[in-house]
Amino acid sequence: MHPRNPYRTRPDFAQLAEAYPPLKPCLIEVGTSFTLDFKNEVSQRRLTEALLHRDFGLTVQRLNYILWIEDIVNALGLQSERVYGLDIGTGASAIYPLLGCKTNTGWTFLATDIDFFSLQSARNNIERNDLQERVRLFQTTAEAPIFAPLHQDPALSVTFAMCNPPFYSSHDDVKNSAEAKEFEPNAVCTGADVEMITPGGEVAFVRRMLEESVRIGTRCRWYTSMLGKMESLSEVVRTLREHSIDNYAITEFVQGTTRRWAIGWSLTKSRLPDAIHCKNPDAPPALPHASEKHRSTTFHGVSAVRVFDRRSESGPRPRRRIADCS
Repeated sequence: MHPRNPYRTRPDFAQLAEAYPPLKPCLIEVGTSFTLDFKNEVSQRRLTEALLHRDFGLTVQRLNYILWIEDIVNALGLQSERVYGLDIGTGASAIYPLLGCKTNTGWTFLATDIDFFSLQSARNNIERNDLQERVRLFQTTAEAPIFAPLHQDPALSVTFAMCNPPFYSSHDDVKNSAEAKEFEPNAVCTGADVEMITPGGEVAFVRRMLEESVRIGTRCRWYTSMLGKMESLSEVVRTLREHSIDNYAITEFVQGTTRRWAIGWSLTKSRLPDAIHCKNPDAPPALPHASEKHRSTTFHGVSAVRVFDRRSESGPRPRRRIADCS
């Protein structure tokens, strides 16, 4: 979990419900304390709403991703410039633009989605939070380019692009994924079909992003995407290498029992410094050195990222292990 994430410790659910009364009916008394049924969709939504309402003043229902983007922006010295983000597939909540704008007063967003009703809901959330001057919505289609706004307006440029792509390729893929889990899931999935399913799954979607990014070039300084499956990382990295892109970084997000990964790449000459560290002084850097190639691997069943020096004449040799510090 990211060191600046305020949800590193379990909240006091009773106090949280006092601050956000809609959570009260979801409380379950256990001895002298309270808990929630995390497999109940309503409880899960109310908890998310309560945390964001209390901590960010947001009235909607993923913070680690935004914090990682902040790290990239700050590391490259872009925080003093106009920071303009592109959120691909913003969904009904428009959660990333809302979080980004609430935690960074100088940020603005362009948010896209293919679903008309999701955009209607997103617009309502944006207006309720008085952010309509800083978040602009853009409706696109499944057939259109993923970076449709950048394709349509050659003069448009953004600081970063972010995306939480649909994880699965079909309803059967969703079912098989659930059945393949060794243990019963800890929480329900509340995503709509357009948020969960796309032909070819997340790897195919991010490959499309990569192919389009080559044509768009430096009009987006850093392209990023979240990934729901660790095995997807190697597929995406393989595509990066096919396009001779070696300026990229990988990180892991941990929130409770949920793990997600993210990959970012850039076609600019601005590389991420090696000095980006977690707040934990004993932890290794959160982002790999941008001048090196990165290969996802597994150590004794624990997901990690190992970094190899691309300049070594004797072949790849381990440099260091990038541990979980998101």
